[in-house]
Amino acid sequence: MFFGNNGSTLDKRKKKSYTTAALTLAGAMVFGSVMLTGCKKAPIALNAGTFILEQGNSMPLEPSIYVKGKDEDVAKTVLDAEGVDCNTVGTYTAKLVHPDKTLEIKVDVVDTTAPAVELYSDEISAAPGQTLNVTDIVKSVSDNSSVTLGFADDITKADADKVLSETVVYDEAGAYSTEICAKDAYGNMTVLPIVIMVVNDSEPPVLSGVNKTVYATVGNTIDILSNVTASDNIDGDITSKITADTSAVDFNTVGTYTATISVKDGSGNEAKEEVSVVVQDPSSMLNSGSSVTVGTDFTVYSSEYVPFGFGSEVDENNRPTGLQWYINRFGKYTADFIQPESNYIYLTMDEGYEYGLTEGILDTLKEKNVKCVFFITLPYAKENPDLVQRMIDEGHVVGNHSVTHPAAGLSTLSIEQQINEVKEVNDYVLEHFGYQMYLFRFPTGAFSEQSLAIVQSQGYRSVFWSFAYKDWVVDEQPDVATSLENALNKVHGGAIYLLHAESTTNAQMLADFIDGCRKKGYEFGYYSKVD
Repeated sequence: MFFGNNGSTLDKRKKKSYTTAALTLAGAMVFGSVMLTGCKKAPIALNAGTFILEQGNSMPLEPSIYVKGKDEDVAKTVLDAEGVDCNTVGTYTAKLVHPDKTLEIKVDVVDTTAPAVELYSDEISAAPGQTLNVTDIVKSVSDNSSVTLGFADDITKADADKVLSETVVYDEAGAYSTEICAKDAYGNMTVLPIVIMVVNDSEPPVLSGVNKTVYATVGNTIDILSNVTASDNIDGDITSKITADTSAVDFNTVGTYTATISVKDGSGNEAKEEVSVVVQDPSSMLNSGSSVTVGTDFTVYSSEYVPFGFGSEVDENNRPTGLQWYINRFGKYTADFIQPESNYIYLTMDEGYEYGLTEGILDTLKEKNVKCVFFITLPYAKENPDLVQRMIDEGHVVGNHSVTHPAAGLSTLSIEQQINEVKEVNDYVLEHFGYQMYLFRFPTGAFSEQSLAIVQSQGYRSVFWSFAYKDWVVDEQPDVATSLENALNKVHGGAIYLLHAESTTNAQMLADFIDGCRKKGYEFGYYSKVD
């Protein structure tokens, strides 16, 4: 028993010792764990506390720009710059987001870029006592902030607060050196040297490109300054200073009025030219024949297909004799096949498509002061609004050439379709350009009595032609010299010329054709009324 009791006591002591040791070891392990956790290194750290960004630039997305750490941790980091306005100077906060850590970085959006400035010239002429404004010299300036412009002498970055003078005046003749300074809201400056030549000036400026006679239709104003420029011996190009006085013109009343174009140079010398503005009523076109009214039963008119062609026979005055048959039979439907014999001819161009030639054609017409009738389709009006508006603004007549330009002729369509072919173009041009069309040209020239009556009922005059040639095949353009000779040899009084604006030949020969007609004693008429 004794042995057994003693053994039991020892065993208990051993157990207690083992328990104490176990607890001690567990505690050490816990402590060690705490120590290890507390010393764990963050996966990423900022390279710098502030990132500087030039206004207008985007923040780069590469995380290594902002943080450091193991490559794999840097690669896991994503920039969150939602709160940064890159276009506005200021201080913002961005975030660098790692799966285990998010850091914030300050972003300073700054403007250190000087304004971009362009001068008209680095040498400007002026008269004694003439006040020069800085805007007379600076052509353009751009910057992300507001810019102050002015004259300054020997200005530097240290003079950013210096007050600039908007004007300078030199009373004596001579050469004066100064500087143009452009200073933005953040003190960034662009300084450009300039020389001002002060000379005595009594010579007036020169106006160029003035059309002595311009045409308008009732209710439509026109720009009489189109293509007009001005130059001065001292000030150079002063086109921007040209003014137009149309106060004496009543654009709502038919008549001939006088407008004035003028310009003054910096010395007060003035150039002035008068312009005759002829305001005409398109409705006066519809003054002949038996008028067909809207609502007419068009089934009573013949729908027989009539091709248009007048042959090669001409009279002693070079006028096609084959046109008389058309005039006798169809002229009552306000249809023109030729104009009364005179020294006037009438230029018309069909515009079914645009091949980049119309702008040059318009330039030539403006240079030569010739008005033309441009017959356009609905797709052309929709796809080339700037060209159509220019035609109107420059006093040309915009005519109706149908919606779809049916190759087989308008008369092959139903009555309803024919009406729509005319009406849809009319309504679109009126709505989008404020222009009332009044001339119609049949696609391919083919028609019927019924078609003529339909067109007349829509308030239109049908315009055919007394001269045409095969100029409409874009890929088979005729020789320019031969075409020009042909067009001039067949000129006749009252001629209606049909040309296609998509023809490169016509674009190339147009100026010479106009000059050639004038040398033969002809002038170009304005197709607004029956003479």
